[in-house]
Amino acid sequence: MNRRTQTTARANSGVAATMLAGVLLAAAGCGSTGASSAPLATYGRESQAIAAARQRSAENDRQKAIDARQESDRKAAEQQREIDRRVAERVAQPTPVATTPSAVTTPPVAAPPAAGQVKHVVVVWLKSPGDKAARQKVLDSAAALRTIPGVLDVAGGECLPSDRAVVDSTYDVALVITLADAAALKAYGPHPTHQKVLAEVLKPAAERYVVYDFVAR
Repeated sequence: MNRRTQTTARANSGVAATMLAGVLLAAAGCGSTGASSAPLATYGRESQAIAAARQRSAENDRQKAIDARQESDRKAAEQQREIDRRVAERVAQPTPVATTPSAVTTPPVAAPPAAGQVKHVVVVWLKSPGDKAARQKVLDSAAALRTIPGVLDVAGGECLPSDRAVVDSTYDVALVITLADAAALKAYGPHPTHQKVLAEVLKPAAERYVVYDFVAR
């Protein structure tokens, strides 16, 4: 081997050594970087775990709130159904019918007088004011007057005292005879039964009497 060849071999050997040293240094540097990055990777994983735990806790809280609201709605619906059931039971129950004597025997309300009927009103002052026997005798005459054709009803009663100045409370008794019409009133006056009541009851007991006739409208 000549000198030039030896020189070239030594140069190539130096280059190879230099390259090998560079490779070893690079490998050493990579190992150092991986060791220093380990704590960062661990911190990142812990942060992710904490975030995931917080998310699960928030989701659990939301689910609990939803469950509580649904339970409250369910109870409210049950209460409303119970109220509706009780109301329906009350509505379905039949209304009790009163069976007391007063309810059974209550007379129907009298119908208003028909147009054209005549009211014959007789107001009586007795010869002996306050004489109960004389009052009753006048009132009892209503039974006989009801038998006269055309007479629809006869009502009578004693005076109702009043402190009103416009009310005359001086009379003793009064009769109200309802007749079918003016023609019935005209026939009523001369009827024998009416004349008998006048002669035997009214005139002997009365100091005076006043008569009012009007037509119902």
